[in-house]
Amino acid sequence: MSDYILLITAGGVGKRFGKPYPKQLEKINGRPLIEWTVGFFEKIKPAFCVLTYPEGFESDFKFLENRFSFPLFLVKGGKERFFSVKNGVEFVFRKENKKDIPLLVHDGVRPFLSLEVVKEVIEKTKEKGCAVPYIPLSGTLRRLENGEFSEVIDRKNAVAITTPQGAKLSILHTCFQKAKKIYTDESTMLSDFGFNPFPVKDWHFNIKITEQSDIEIALKLIDFF
Repeated sequence: MSDYILLITAGGVGKRFGKPYPKQLEKINGRPLIEWTVGFFEKIKPAFCVLTYPEGFESDFKFLENRFSFPLFLVKGGKERFFSVKNGVEFVFRKENKKDIPLLVHDGVRPFLSLEVVKEVIEKTKEKGCAVPYIPLSGTLRRLENGEFSEVIDRKNAVAITTPQGAKLSILHTCFQKAKKIYTDESTMLSDFGFNPFPVKDWHFNIKITEQSDIEIALKLIDFF
């Protein structure tokens, strides 16, 4: 499959990770985390991939350019995820002639993807204009403020948004051009501009590696992927 474009955001330095290098470069079973993430898409090849890297670390990500069977281009990331994705979208918009091609935006520290979920995000993006995966929440949800629990949050309609988040290139580019504030993800921005993403149920293995303790979980999961 090459009827979509992949944008992997790996522009953050991961301060919570506690290492002098970005968490995307942490090795799991001898391979950098980012290589595991990009490598998944060998199963469902994009027309090309754009990967945003943290400023000052371009040379550390260079090895990815010729690592896969699909073209991969490096683009400098920004100080916030929003600016990294915006830089990537601008690069794709200049390069790609088909402005309605699906563009999938994926976190570089989410290597444990479901092939069926990714396929559905692509297909629903083609059909509806945009699609976003989610994970239903279980357990009791409460707000924590100033070290104390406050009200209980009704979890009946609460979900956790994951990635890859899909939108037609023209739609996503338009949203970034119009945005007057920083969004933490594409789904919120799309909704604010009247594009209601189609919800695609994700699986619970699609975790985001954020802290050092998450690496222990990743080491357990990696053998199954």
